[in-house]
Amino acid sequence: MQTITVRNFFEDNKEIFNLRLLAGERGLDNPITVPEVQRPSLALAGFLKKFAYKRIQVLGYCEIEYAKSICPDILQENITALLETGIPCLVVTKNLSPPEVLVSLCDRLGVPLLVADFPTVRFISCATDYLVSLFAPTIEVHGSMMDVYGVGILLRGKAGIGKSECALALVKKGHRLIADDTVRITRREPNTLIATPSKLGGNFMEIRGVGVIDIEKLFGIRAITPKKEIELVVTLTPWNEIGEKLERIGEKYQHTELLGVSVPEIILPLSPGKSVSTLTEVIATNHMLKTRGENSAKEFVKRVRQSLETENEQEQN
Repeated sequence: MQTITVRNFFEDNKEIFNLRLLAGERGLDNPITVPEVQRPSLALAGFLKKFAYKRIQVLGYCEIEYAKSICPDILQENITALLETGIPCLVVTKNLSPPEVLVSLCDRLGVPLLVADFPTVRFISCATDYLVSLFAPTIEVHGSMMDVYGVGILLRGKAGIGKSECALALVKKGHRLIADDTVRITRREPNTLIATPSKLGGNFMEIRGVGVIDIEKLFGIRAITPKKEIELVVTLTPWNEIGEKLERIGEKYQHTELLGVSVPEIILPLSPGKSVSTLTEVIATNHMLKTRGENSAKEFVKRVRQSLETENEQEQN
């Protein structure tokens, strides 16, 4: 199960949310095991049935004003019960001042109390996005990821087949590189796959016989981009290994599965003299047409059928 600590959350978001630690320092290593963030709601009033205690709890203006309005003894009892559920931490937004009883109890029970100079709703949204990105299912695959005419294309194939060379040719034509050799793929709900480079990848590319080159320095900052949604997989395959996998007309996509998501796949046979980068550009353009409802293959099949029907009618007459 994926986990991070409150310390990780605090350090990563300290500048973004203007976070400061007010109390409960010894609980900074408390684990955060779920990506959801919530306001405690009725838990502040002592109702803890089915309370989602694993989530980061956020106190905004309403919660702080409520805490200040009730009897101090009842407040202490309710907050003690809330903190003893095992919540990872409490975050007070809008740079508000929490009641002293909350500060002292967080210190005594070892629950970090953070204060953020940030609007409540925006904090919940941004913190959730941060956690979702960390907890999302992730894999790393061998290949090259490109942005071609705005279409995210993952180039795959056996080692040495020419994926990096194709990616380099595409970059030279003005398209953008996301990752080469190792592509990190993250699933975002519901069925979106986001490709990013590995920690060491980024703007570097290995070309056999040439070595490692820096795409950003060679072609400029516009030649790279940090992430892109995967819309198509293009699998480069030697012609003699293609077998029955080749789609001649292209009326329908084949599909491959990545992290449980079905992605359109095109098997591209390779032979001497083929311009793989040009074919990839055509694939991207054709995909854009298909997403707009224009399918050249279907139109071709339709015309062939109409021609055959006309010939049959003429023969019958």
